Amino acid sequence: MEIRCERELGLAASAGGILVVPLNHRTSDRTYALFYSNLSKKMTTGNYGPRFTAGPYGVAADRDSWRGARAGAILGYEQPILAKAQVVADWYSGQNQVGYLTSGISFALPGKSFNKRRPQ
Repeated sequence: MEIRCERELGLAASAGGILVVPLNHRTSDRTYALFYSNLSKKMTTGNYGPRFTAGPYGVAADRDSWRGARAGAILGYEQPILAKAQVVADWYSGQNQVGYLTSGISFALPGKSFNKRRPQ
């Protein structure tokens, strides 16, 4: 969920949550929720300036099933490589179930790719 965006300055803020419900291994893995917020800054260097993101996260979980820290930091990096494609990376701090580095390529889909109902 985007809370605030200042496009001229390249600033944005967001907050949200993720509910993790394991479908396999229900006896050993438990349901937990991760809540986060972040601020981001897009560098205005040409059309393909990077965006840096930082913020905290917190975990709501059963005391017996969660191992490790319940809070930490999130750092993110986005680097546009084409008009509709970018390299992305996120790092969650902490020695726990969510503390890791992940990366990938993000593609923006055309607006007509979703079945939208238009008001008549």
